[in-house]
Amino acid sequence: MPLWAKVATQEQAEHFVSEHLLNPDELRSPHGIRSLAKNEPAYEIAVGSNPSCWRGPIWIVANYLAWKGLKNYGFDDEADELAGDILDMMAGDIEQNNCLHEYYDPETGEGLTHPGFLNWNTLAALMMAE
Repeated sequence: MPLWAKVATQEQAEHFVSEHLLNPDELRSPHGIRSLAKNEPAYEIAVGSNPSCWRGPIWIVANYLAWKGLKNYGFDDEADELAGDILDMMAGDIEQNNCLHEYYDPETGEGLTHPGFLNWNTLAALMMAE
């Protein structure tokens, strides 16, 4: 959020991006940014309905904020890679299931719940447009 809101210093942004956001043992997965770091005790990939699981799966809205934060601080290559991973994952979901899901498994890219979900997933179109 501080990167998206442009309230971090460049030094803070560089530290967060290198140490946490792009760290595969923490937030970065093969398919996007996890909603909670993999090394956190509360990390869980669960299918939930009410409330939905925010303790680890990939959510497009959170990835959009991370992507925009990367762009805000000049991490264009990293932002482009993240956008590509998100778009590939979503395209795979459409190809395999003919729909999008609410959130995704960070290790496999598999849609976890609410097939046919279309709301903030459309933020991925903004990643493509930029």
